[in-house]
Amino acid sequence: MRYKKNKSLFLLGLLSFSIFGLTSCKYMEDFVLTIKVDDKAKEEGQDFIVTVSLLNQAYEDITISYYYSPFVPHIERFEYPYPPTEELLGEPNELFIADGDTYTETWNIGSYGYLDENEVKRSLTKGRHNLYFTTVIIFDETQVTVKSNTVKLRVN
Repeated sequence: MRYKKNKSLFLLGLLSFSIFGLTSCKYMEDFVLTIKVDDKAKEEGQDFIVTVSLLNQAYEDITISYYYSPFVPHIERFEYPYPPTEELLGEPNELFIADGDTYTETWNIGSYGYLDENEVKRSLTKGRHNLYFTTVIIFDETQVTVKSNTVKLRVN
């Protein structure tokens, strides 16, 4: 009786995979993107030091192509001051992350890049700001966007 129940569950699982087309396609759960900010309160004009880490738990090695960084910061009305576009042209960089490994970068965020009411870039304004990062990973023409945790920043 127990054998039949286990066999039925196994067959149901196989049927689910074949009906829904579930394959080894990667999902967001295969990667963990985290950010850490040691000091979440700064004075206006100071940078927040942000550690961004991507853990590959996809059970296979990955390669990410990028121009400036594989990570993109997000704060409302904030545009990170990337180098001029002409410096980013050409062949993209590639980042190899083995299964189980973590890639980490340190970012300075806040002292320049916030768009004020006149669309002029300046430092983050006084108040609270939510920060998160994203990265895009492409497998077999399938694009996966991975989002980090959100950290609340305060500018005094």
